[in-house]
Amino acid sequence: MDPYKVLGIEKDADPTEVKRAFRMLAMRYHPDVTTETDAPQRYEEVRKAADQILNRARKPTAQAAAAAAAAAEEASSMSWRTERLTRHPRFAALFSAACLVGGCIIFAGALRVHQGLYTYNRVGSPLEESKEPSEAQMRIRELLMEKRQAAQSQRTQQERQQ
Repeated sequence: MDPYKVLGIEKDADPTEVKRAFRMLAMRYHPDVTTETDAPQRYEEVRKAADQILNRARKPTAQAAAAAAAAAEEASSMSWRTERLTRHPRFAALFSAACLVGGCIIFAGALRVHQGLYTYNRVGSPLEESKEPSEAQMRIRELLMEKRQAAQSQRTQQERQQ
């Protein structure tokens, strides 16, 4: 049985045409839709034919498989320079140091942003000092002052008790 004849398509049909033909015939021969006596057998033939054609389209050809294997081999193997560098005794130390420096730079940038948002006694250029603090900075300043006053009053009460 030729699966292309069962689906009524040509041999050079692409997967979308195969799926379209399968859907059309599946709606026609599905046992839940039609009352024909040979509908279940016809539906199975159509389903198997579509599976057979689509599986052929999915399977790589021998040439494509060989090209993919060669590309994977080339990608997985390191160049001789990279291999020589990674075997160097100081490579791990240098790589760790580079990562540490990069991490510190990122942290310093985040800290700078954090300081700009959440400090009120920052020393900066005269232009920065002349700017009005934002509402969030004013609220943080108020909360810090309240916390300092509460701590100071608690210390004085403890000193009086002693």
